[in-house]
This record gives sequence, C-alpha cells and structure tokens, in this order.
Amino acid sequence: ILPSVVLGTMCHWLRPLCNQVLTACSLGFTLLKRLPMEVVFGKPPLIIVCFWLGLTLLLLVKPKKRLVICLLLTYGLTFMMIHLPLTSEVVYFDVGQGDATLIRDKFNRTVTLIDTGGKVAFTKEKWQVRQSKTAGQTVIANYLLSKGGGRIDQLVLTHQDSDHVGNFPSLSQVITIKQIFIPAGMEKLPSFQGRVRQARLGQTEIWPVTVGNSATLRQVKLLHPFTAGKGTNECSLVLWYNLKRTSYLFMGDLDRANELVLLAKYPNLTATVLKVGHHGSKTSSDPRFIGKIKPQLVIISAGRHNRYGHPHPETLATLAAANIPYRLTAQRGMIKIETDFFGTKLVDFAQQTGTSSFLD
Repeated sequence: ILPSVVLGTMCHWLRPLCNQVLTACSLGFTLLKRLPMEVVFGKPPLIIVCFWLGLTLLLLVKPKKRLVICLLLTYGLTFMMIHLPLTSEVVYFDVGQGDATLIRDKFNRTVTLIDTGGKVAFTKEKWQVRQSKTAGQTVIANYLLSKGGGRIDQLVLTHQDSDHVGNFPSLSQVITIKQIFIPAGMEKLPSFQGRVRQARLGQTEIWPVTVGNSATLRQVKLLHPFTAGKGTNECSLVLWYNLKRTSYLFMGDLDRANELVLLAKYPNLTATVLKVGHHGSKTSSDPRFIGKIKPQLVIISAGRHNRYGHPHPETLATLAAANIPYRLTAQRGMIKIETDFFGTKLVDFAQQTGTSSFLD
C-alpha cells in the first residue's frame, strides 16, 4: 500500500497501475474480513511503527532475508507485548455525564467493565433519531481494541440508569461480552429487557446478584445490595477490588442512607481509591462514610457543564474538610492507575507529564 501511494503521487504515468494495486488490496481485505476468525493486533507504540515503516522501505530497496526475519520477529514480539501486558490497570473512562470503569489484570487474564456510560434517552420520533456512534464504541471499545482485547469477561451494570447502562447495546456490537452481572430484580424491568434485545449477546450469561449470591463474580468483591430490588440508585451494586495493598471501591449511585448501612455491615471497610457515588451528588458521600473509608484519592465521574451541577459543592466541601484529593473526569479526561512490579502509579493525561508516583 505504502509504495503504491508514494509512487502514484510522485509519478503520474504510474498512477493507473498504482490504483489497480490499491483496488486489489482493498478487495483482498474484503475477502479476508469474511473469514470467521478475527485477530485483534492492538495499538503498537509510535516508535515501533516508525521502525516498521523504515524497515519496510529498506526491504523495497534491498530485499534481504535478515530484514524479513527482523520484521517478522518484531511483529511477533510487539503482539505479545500488547496481549500479555506486565501491568494491571484500573481505568476511569471519560464518557461525559456517566460512569464506566475498566479493571484489567496483567496478561489480560480477566477484563471487568463496571458500567458503560450512556446518555439519558428522551422519547423521539423516528425521523429525530440520529445515527451516530456512542462513547461505548468510540471510547471504551477503541481503548480495549488498542490493548489487544476483543472481549469483556465481566460486564457489571450497577443499576438501571441510562448514564450507567445506555451504551451497553452498542458496546456489545463491537466487543464480545462473556458475562453480565446486574442487581437482582433489575432483570424484570422493561427498560433492561429492551436493551438486551438491542444487544448482540449470543451465548452471554446474565446473572442477577446480591451479596451471598455472587459466586461466579471474579476479580472483584460484591458488597451491596443485600436483597433483590428494582435496579434503582438504592439498589446499586457496590464493588471492592484489591491489588498489591491498593484497594478500590466503586459506589455506583448508592445514596447516603445505604452508605451508612454499608458501614454498619462492614465496620472495617477502607479503600485507597474511592469512586464516589452518584457523580459527586450531595445525595451521596456522607461525611461519616468518607471519614470512615479514608481514601487517599477520590475519583468523580461527571460531564462538563452537566445539567445536574455534579459534583455538588457540598461533596467537594466534604472532601476538602477531610483533606482528600480528587480527580474529576470532566477536567482530567480519562484517569488511569497502573500497577506493576515497582508499585502503583497514577497516569495523568491532562498534564501530559507521563506517569507520576502515586502510592508505593
């Protein structure tokens, strides 16, 4: 492709031949796409891409067996590097006014997505509906594919709200989902049943869960709810995850009253990183709850200039009184915390300062 584009641009008399080569390439890719198997390579580092391009051009000038072996070897090593990462990560996606968090173990052993983000849907006429990609496709799916992952082992939908589950059907069109976990009782809701019909699930298993009834849930520990409900904020799934002395707590949209119930049930509960409930609304983040959990960092997932005023000044005042720093996706974009052999680090994309020391 590259030689055809370069030669066709520079040599007018070669342009018809180059067009035929490009057309043949396009036809070949179309035929390959029809094959049942798909391999996701992932996104290689820019320096490696530049190396490949240079090596390919060198091969065109001086075809040598050593160069071919070198090229194939670097392709294989890069593929392994992408698909078997040595780091684990927790990624808080910037999906606007919504929630979506990824937990990915090293070597891609288990991939868990907590909520998918989504927009609040209002009733529209058919002609008013615009065909566009969702953040589930452009943000979450693209990130997973860039990391060589074409699957989600566990999709955890904390409750029924559209800003948490609205992108679920569109995401399933791109990424294979093996299991879905929802709060018990939510499976009966017409809104959830409608989303299931829109999704491409195939053999996907759907598990309504409560505490004590979540044996198939791996990687994370379920702390709430205790009984079946209707998938409302009060029924939100609350998850706890621990890795190398760094613990994470994901609150969904749980309200203040149930935060205190959680403390009564788990009096020793703490978390290094807390994703506060309900996007920083004043209906969550009770000062007694924050004071007991004592996080070293708080994550708030909310959209810029959202109509709800999230995060609420009362919540920010609670964090300030407890001297707890926070990161807001509306200001920082995607927030990522990586854990490797050397410790746990916070990747600050907003300042473009690379990786800064965070915990260990």
